Amino acid sequence: MKKPIITLITAAALSLPACAAAAEMNITNQSVLIAGANTDTALIVALYSGSELIGAHFYRGETKASYAEDMKAAMQRATKVKAFLWNTGTQTPVVSSIGGEISELPEPGETLYIRSGGRLLSAELADNSSADALVSLLMDGDITLDMSDYGNFEKVGSLGAELPRNDEQITTEPGDLILYQGSSFVIYYDTNSWNFTRLGKINDITQSELKEILGSGDVQVTLSIG
Repeated sequence: MKKPIITLITAAALSLPACAAAAEMNITNQSVLIAGANTDTALIVALYSGSELIGAHFYRGETKASYAEDMKAAMQRATKVKAFLWNTGTQTPVVSSIGGEISELPEPGETLYIRSGGRLLSAELADNSSADALVSLLMDGDITLDMSDYGNFEKVGSLGAELPRNDEQITTEPGDLILYQGSSFVIYYDTNSWNFTRLGKINDITQSELKEILGSGDVQVTLSIG
């Protein structure tokens, strides 16, 4: 059976008072990601099959929470998810509730996930032996990379392993994922022309969004396979 995936579809699923705090909340890929919350925050996650509540979980003082393992059985039957972020001191919402629909996750190896700064991005992998080798490497566990800025157009970090090369002349676009010299993983946020290997491309992201996530200096990212 394929594992479930949660994709954000709407905000303000319930009518709640206006929010005063600057915290942010997103539902994506079996996780509820929180940014800017504090220890007075409570996160409630509810899973539904149609209109029936079939599972719920409570987190206290969490800035990031994943409930895939906690609610694995319920998630196999769920069709919708709602998340609520509250300030337990003032009893007011920090973020209006958000809701999503649950669909099937692609088979392992079809999607690469990139986590950075509390954000989770998905990428479609290239159809070549280099991408296949990266998938095999990630099957042994997630890889966290320390990436540095280079040339004001890319972030680059060492994979700690040599992958097969399929070099070709490429002019990059924002979101392109590149293998450089067989061992360096590169995320492009601007254009560059060179002879290197295409690994994939980040889905549904603009250049400005990507630059905001990656920042202007060094950044740490974690790679995983769905």
